[in-house]
Amino acid sequence: MKVKYRVKKHDEFQEIIKHAHVEKNAYFIGYILKNEFGYTRIGISVSKRLGIAVIRNRIKRQIRSMIGENLSLDDSVDIILVVRISYNRDNYQKMVDELKIIIAKLKRSINE
Repeated sequence: MKVKYRVKKHDEFQEIIKHAHVEKNAYFIGYILKNEFGYTRIGISVSKRLGIAVIRNRIKRQIRSMIGENLSLDDSVDIILVVRISYNRDNYQKMVDELKIIIAKLKRSINE
């Protein structure tokens, strides 16, 4: 996933979270907000409670990989994914399925 498709700045995270539609499941909290860029931007937040920096960065890389394989970046939206403490980095396929579910719920909520 290219850097232009990422939300990186704290202020952008806060603005999206403040005004976005929210969906939750056991492993993720997702926020979605329409943007003016013409492509999807993704922000990933992993709590320190999930482990040291090496583990948190591995989780973020894993989620970016899941997104790259399973999500089209054609919509004009910003998505923030907050990874919950129950996230299981060892069960990749289950996490992919849960990510697909939360993304589908988010896209439905923005289109309503």
